[in-house]
Formats: sequence, C-alpha cells, structure tokens
Amino acid sequence: MGWENKHRPEYSEEVRLKHHNLRGLIGRQGSMIARQRELYAEVEELKRKINFQEDVLRLNSETRDRQADLIKVLERQALTDPLTQLPNKGAFMHELENAAGLSNRHRHALSLMMCDIDGLKSVNDSFGHPTGDILISSAANIMRSNVRNYEKIFRLGGDEFALLLYLTAPDQAEHLAERLRTAIEHQLLNMVRSITRKNRILFNRNAPFTMSIGISGVLPPHNHILTPEALIDEADTALYHSKRDAITGERINNRITVYKPGMVMPQSQQK
Repeated sequence: MGWENKHRPEYSEEVRLKHHNLRGLIGRQGSMIARQRELYAEVEELKRKINFQEDVLRLNSETRDRQADLIKVLERQALTDPLTQLPNKGAFMHELENAAGLSNRHRHALSLMMCDIDGLKSVNDSFGHPTGDILISSAANIMRSNVRNYEKIFRLGGDEFALLLYLTAPDQAEHLAERLRTAIEHQLLNMVRSITRKNRILFNRNAPFTMSIGISGVLPPHNHILTPEALIDEADTALYHSKRDAITGERINNRITVYKPGMVMPQSQQK
C-alpha cells in the first residue's frame, strides 16, 4: 500500500512541492543571514564613525583647552617683565586705571610710589649690562620681600619701579618707602656681590646702592577726580625732587619725597 502511494502522481507532486518549499525556506534563511551580516557590518561601521566623531570632538575640546591655556600664557607674558617676573608697564597702566576708578567711586585712600635705582647707568657702563641685570633683578627681590600681598610692584623699565598701594594714604606710604630705601641701601650691594662672585663676573664696587622714591596719592575721604596721568605726573615730580636739589638742581639721590601742591618739575625733565 505504501509502495503504491509513493508511485501515485499526487504523492510525487506533494513531495516535489515540499522540496520546493524547503529550498525556498533555505534560500530565505540564507538571505536573512546575509542581510544580518550586512546589518552587522553597517552597525560596526556606524560605531566606527561614532567613535571617530567622539575622537574628533575630544581632540577639538583638548585643542580648545590648549589654545585657551596658550592664550593665558601669552597674555601673562605680554604683561610680565621677563627679567624680574614682575608685572610690566602695560599691566601697571591697566591696574592704575582700575585703582583710580575705585578710589573715585568709594573715596578711598590710594598711593602711588615711583622708585629709581640710583646709579644703574654707571654699573652698566663699568661692569656691563649682565651685571646691571643682576642689580635690577636683585632689587626686585628685595622689594618683594618687603611688601605685603596687596601692595603691588611693577617694573616700568630701566631702573624704574612702581608700587600701587590700595587703601593707603601718602603718609602711610612714606613708611613703606623708608623700609624699601633702607633695605636697598643695606642689602643690595651684598646680594649683587654674591651673585657676580658665583657667576665669576667681575664686580669690585664698594659703595652701597641706593633708591630714590617719589610718592603721590589722596587721603580718605576725598572729592578729587583722580586720573592715572595726574597720579603718575605727581609721583614723577616728587621723584625728581628726591634725586635733585630743588634750588641748585644738583644730583643727591637716596631720598623720599611726598608730592605737595605747587611742586613742579623743570620743563627740561618732563617726559
């Protein structure tokens, strides 16, 4: 009976259809597997692109951070004297403008000190500019060690320094000026000797170094309209009187002068 069914035409057609359907199923499964492989490859490619984009974003972020750090370094260098590492004249003018504005608004005391190292030119001429640089950097270190954190020192160039003293009246600034003048007179020569000896630089000066200082500023409360230019002019005028006799014009140096109304500088000495 089974043998007869196998040889019936209907049975053969049924088997053929099953074989056909099975081949179709196998073909569809193969297509699905191939499509799965394609999808897997697409997912991996997408992951690679995402990772690449994340790397690019991370690099961009790191680059921006490095650029920001570099800008800060360049800004700091632009406002810093390379020899003494003190803020330079550009930083001084910016700080003085802000200080004058604050003093005008709140009527606070404010003082400005202009300081010259006496005799720098003679050191440069006699012993060379490297020794002059040692003199300037040593003077800056002495000044640093004699001021408080909120008393700001600037190197304006050459032998000239400035100190900006918030909430400090000119008579109070005079006490600090005397401390600085005394420290320079007692310490600077030995400091320069020590450094030049260590670096085998010829230096045989025996006379102590000195510093001349001029002070300008206002007492609290005040009704003045302070300007940076007026503070600088008055401190420079006072500095001139510390370095020259008011009557004869003879050089004297190593003094402190607080600006007083009516004090003038000769036309030939004005900057």
